[in-house]
Amino acid sequence: MREQGLRVPRNRLHAYAWCLLAATDGNNDATKARDELEKGMAENEKSAGQKLSRHRFSQQQKQDSIGCTIIFIYIIK
Repeated sequence: MREQGLRVPRNRLHAYAWCLLAATDGNNDATKARDELEKGMAENEKSAGQKLSRHRFSQQQKQDSIGCTIIFIYIIK
């Protein structure tokens, strides 16, 4: 969604962070999208995306611990 700007502002850094999370969970489409995004990113952008991904992961763990569920849908065209 972030990569393509579907109903949200287009943001490659945020798209990369979401792809990292989904790829870590075994999503093959997200792994491919992550790899494609990395081709056009500088090292400092990758580092920032990884930091954002870790932040989102820690937020998710906190929410899961109180019984909340976040559903993430990544659409690949």
